[in-house]
Amino acid sequence: MKNTTLSALILTMNLTSGVHALDQALVIQPTEQPQDTRRSPFAFIREGLSSLFGASNSASPSPLTTPIIDEECSPDAPLQCREPVTAVCNIRKPEDRIPQMDAALKRRFFSREPRTPQARLNAFIGSAREAENQVFSQSPVTRDDIEGLFNNLRTNLRGLIAQNPNIPQNQRQSMYDQLGAIQFYLSGPEYMASELARRRTENTTSSDNEQIENTTNGYSGFCGQGMGINALNRGNKIHLCPGMIQSLIDRRATREEMMNALAFTIGHELSHSIGPRTFPDVYKPMGECYNRLNNDPHYWNGQPPLDTPDAQSGHNHANHSRAEEIAADYWGTQLLAQRMASQGVTGESAIRTIAHATDDFCNNDHGPGYATGNDRIGQTVVRNPTIREALGCGSQPARTSCSMAGMHR
Repeated sequence: MKNTTLSALILTMNLTSGVHALDQALVIQPTEQPQDTRRSPFAFIREGLSSLFGASNSASPSPLTTPIIDEECSPDAPLQCREPVTAVCNIRKPEDRIPQMDAALKRRFFSREPRTPQARLNAFIGSAREAENQVFSQSPVTRDDIEGLFNNLRTNLRGLIAQNPNIPQNQRQSMYDQLGAIQFYLSGPEYMASELARRRTENTTSSDNEQIENTTNGYSGFCGQGMGINALNRGNKIHLCPGMIQSLIDRRATREEMMNALAFTIGHELSHSIGPRTFPDVYKPMGECYNRLNNDPHYWNGQPPLDTPDAQSGHNHANHSRAEEIAADYWGTQLLAQRMASQGVTGESAIRTIAHATDDFCNNDHGPGYATGNDRIGQTVVRNPTIREALGCGSQPARTSCSMAGMHR
């Protein structure tokens, strides 16, 4: 059941004269749910997830002082152990209805170019609402399911932070505070209403047309007309584009697989509020690990500022912000691994779950600020010790993984 408290705040947007105004927008204020206390079937979970953080005990990987080369897999080892990215990317999407749905939305809401910024925003509001209605009419998960999932994930992420010995206590409290400030918007119209209200309050010098245009661009840049396979965290507001859920429907994911895939995505977006930009010292060992893993001293933070009179930019944009995305993948993977372990997801089911969670990663370069999709899978997700256990690989062949304790295996 839905455990979300809907505040009485109504954000009313006056769009074009004579045009239907935006429905009353209820700002979602999530409440916390108790963390899932079920015991994991895997040793990593039974020992308090310490192996994920490099804590000192008999089951934990030992931190390394020098880079290591992964051992060669035996030829008869399962594909998911020998070539985990290949195994994950072999799980193909059997159909893709998004282009057809997107074209229908365009015909209905954008048959003519909107004449004013308000009319354009109104078109995106209608398109987003219709996209959501179509997606949830066929989805095995409901709106209430996803809002409840968000609440559980935020609680569980706080639990992972509390158990991590590499985060100083004062930093933990700051992370808790950051997570507590996040609002979750499953509705695109509500998200746009909230953003427009924020822009009008925070920037009184810009014209209302500029505020409306910026709000529209902020949504369409991630979700398109609603069918973008994307999610965002901007200003401590998380929104899932309906296209992301539709893509999982097209993958024919089961309800549990879909919930686990969304857990990775929502966990990723939650974690942007506690990333290296805000807590650089906490992530320093992780950054050094990824630099060594990729044999590139600038892989984590990007290139240093150009020290020339005609320097146009302080960073190489191909690498800038990569740290933020890798750290978000790291936490999203932790939350996914926790769910898989508690549910006993193993073998082929584990491969399918990871494939759904990393939907649209395979062979894709997501642009500046991201590792390639293959590296996101191969260097972060499938190297997580609990996920390797779920894949049936255990510690053979040993794989270097990166955590807040640095490099270990």
